[in-house]
Amino acid sequence: MPENLSLSVENISGLYGTRRFEFKPGLNLVTAPNAAGKSSLIHALQALVLDERDLSTRDYFLHTFESMGRVELSMGGHQYVRRLRARDGGISVGGEALHPEGQKVNLFCIASEDNELVDRVKTGKALRSTLLDFSDHKYYELLGDFSEQQRLRSESQLKQYRDKQAELELLTGQLGRIEAELEQLEKERKTMEEVPLEVVVKTEEERRRLAQAQKELSEIIGEITATEGDISRIKNRLEDLRNQELRLQQRVGDFESQHPDIEDELASIDRELESYKNQLGQFRSEMDSVQARLQDTSHNWTRHVKYGVDECFACGKPIKAEDLRDRQKKLEQRSAELGNEINSLQWRMDGRQKERNQLQQEWTEVRSQIRADLNNVRRAIDVQEDTHKKLEAKLDGLLPNRPKLSELVKQLEATFDKETREKLEKRRQLDEKIARRDQDRKTKIASLEQIGDVRTQILQFQEEIRFYQQLKNLASEKAEIVRRAVRDMFNERITEVYRLLEFDKDFERIYLDDGFQLKIIRRFGDQRKPDNINTLSRGEKETVALVLMLAGREAYLPDFPLFVADETTFYDSTRFRKIVEYVSKRAPYTIITNLVAKDKQDTLTIEHQLALA
Repeated sequence: MPENLSLSVENISGLYGTRRFEFKPGLNLVTAPNAAGKSSLIHALQALVLDERDLSTRDYFLHTFESMGRVELSMGGHQYVRRLRARDGGISVGGEALHPEGQKVNLFCIASEDNELVDRVKTGKALRSTLLDFSDHKYYELLGDFSEQQRLRSESQLKQYRDKQAELELLTGQLGRIEAELEQLEKERKTMEEVPLEVVVKTEEERRRLAQAQKELSEIIGEITATEGDISRIKNRLEDLRNQELRLQQRVGDFESQHPDIEDELASIDRELESYKNQLGQFRSEMDSVQARLQDTSHNWTRHVKYGVDECFACGKPIKAEDLRDRQKKLEQRSAELGNEINSLQWRMDGRQKERNQLQQEWTEVRSQIRADLNNVRRAIDVQEDTHKKLEAKLDGLLPNRPKLSELVKQLEATFDKETREKLEKRRQLDEKIARRDQDRKTKIASLEQIGDVRTQILQFQEEIRFYQQLKNLASEKAEIVRRAVRDMFNERITEVYRLLEFDKDFERIYLDDGFQLKIIRRFGDQRKPDNINTLSRGEKETVALVLMLAGREAYLPDFPLFVADETTFYDSTRFRKIVEYVSKRAPYTIITNLVAKDKQDTLTIEHQLALA
C-alpha cells in the first residue's frame, strides 16, 4: 500500500513562509478561491521536477518579496529538496530533482496553464514535435541527418579523387607524348655531325667575343636613345614652363597697368561706400520720422471716421478733416519717395561693395598666389635647365662609342666561321630542347607520384556512400515506424477515452492524422464529414489534452507516481468524474485543483478519495 506524501513549501509564488501539505494515495482534490495558492502549489511541484535550465527563467516561482525559496517532498523514504535563489534576470537552483527527465514529466504529468501540450490542443496546433521528441523517433531522425551529412561528405571527397583520377589520366597521356618526343630528339642528336674540339673551342671564343661586342653595342644604342628621349622631354617641359612664366607675368602686368595705385583705389571706394552709408542712415532716419507721423495721422483719421473727433489725440489741438486728409496723403507720398531712394541707394551700395570685394580678391591673388606660382615656375625652369645640361654632356660622351663598337662587331662577324657557327648553334638549340623536355618528363613523373594510386580511395568512398545511404534509409524506416507507433498509441488512448466519456452522437471519431494534427469526424444522419478541433468547447479540448498527456505518461513515464491537473472548473462534471477515475487507476497519486467561490470557502483545503459532484 503506497504511503502518504508530505510536501513542504517555503516562499513559492503566492505561498509565503513555510506551508505543509499531505497527499494520500488515490485522488487528492485541492479546492480554493482565487489567489489562495492553487497555482502556487502547482509551481512547487514543478520546481521539484524541472531541470535548472527550465527553472532559471521562472523567477515568478519565488515569492515577490523574498529572494529564497524551498520545496521538500518526502516519498518512499526519500527526501527530495529543491532550493531556489533570486539572481539577476532569473533564479539559481540547488538540490536533487524528483525525476531525471523533468521536461518530460512537466509535459505529460502536470496539466497546468503553461503546459505546451494543453496549449497546442486548445489552439489547434500540430502536435508532431511535442509528442515525438520524447520517443526514439528523434534519435532515428538524428541518425538519418548524420548519415546524410556523412554521405554528402563522402560524395565530396569522391568527387575530389575522381578529379584527381582525371588529372592522373591526363598527366599519363602527356608523359607518354613527352617521352616519345624526347626519344626522337635524342635520335636526332646522335645523327648530328660532330665538330672537332679545337674548332669548337676557337668558335666558342669568337662567339663569346662577338656576343659581348653585340651586347655592348646594344646597350650603347639603348642608352643613347633613352638619353635623347629624356632631352626631348626636358625641352618640352622647359617650353611649357616658360610659356607658363610668360602667362603669369602677363597677368601681373595687366593688373598693375589697370590698377597702378591699388591702395588709393580701394581707399576711394571705401570713402564712397561710407558716403552711401551716411546717406542711407539719413534717409532711414527721415523714413522713421515720416512713418511715425503717418501713424499718428492715420490714427486721428480713424478717430474722425469712426467717432467724428476733430482733434489730435496726442496734443489735443483741433484739426480739420480736410487738413488731416491732406497731411496723410503728403506723408504717404514722402514715404514712397524715401522708400525708392533707400532701395536705389542700397542697390548702388551693394554693387559698389561687390566691386570692392572682387578688386580686393584679385589684388590678394596677384600679391600672394600668382607671385608664388611665378617663383615656383622659375625654380622649376632652373632645375630643368640644369638637368638638360647634364643630359647633353652625357650624350656627348656616349655618341663617340657607337661607331667604334659598330666597327668591332663588323670585324668579328667577318672573321667568324659561318658554317661552323650554324652547326654549333643548331646543336646548342637541340641540347637545350632535350634538357627542357627531360625536365618536363621529370615534372610529370613527380606530379604522378604525388597524386599516387587513387583507385583504392575511390572504391573506399563509393563503399562509404552506399553504407551511409543504407543507414539513412534504415533510420528513416525506423523513424517512420516509431512515428506511426506513437500516433497509433495516442489514437488508441483517444478512442478509449472517447468511448469512456460518451461524447455526443454527432462525434463519430477524434484522432491524430499523419501530421499529428487533431481531427474530428462528425456524423449527421448517414453523412460523415471531417472537422477541425477548434469546433470543440474549451472543456472538451482540455479533456482531449488530458487524454494525450495520459497516453504520453504511459508510453514514456509509466512508473512516475504523480498526475496533476490544475484548474478543472471548465471540465464537464460528468465527463470529468470519469476521466479522474481513469487517471486514478494509472497514477498512484492524482492531484486535482478546483476553483470555488470566496463566499463558500476562504482557504486552500485538500480532500481525499472524493466522488466528484
